[in-house]
Amino acid sequence: MDRETYITSDISIAAFLLVKGNQIVSVKKDQKGQYFFSFVKNESIEKEALSFLSSECSIYDNQMRLLRSLLKSQ
Repeated sequence: MDRETYITSDISIAAFLLVKGNQIVSVKKDQKGQYFFSFVKNESIEKEALSFLSSECSIYDNQMRLLRSLLKSQ
């Protein structure tokens, strides 16, 4: 019996879901080189994924992206 899954291509959301204790099922790469992270779907995973956007983890992730872009422009 196949389990229902929650899939995201956003590595930051995938990492956040792991921090929240969600179980990853697989990581797949499509023909265009984009990665997809599949998690065991539960009653709260979609809410947790959305909560990432207003979390300190999201703020941290955005600041890391900013710093990387500043370093690349040097």
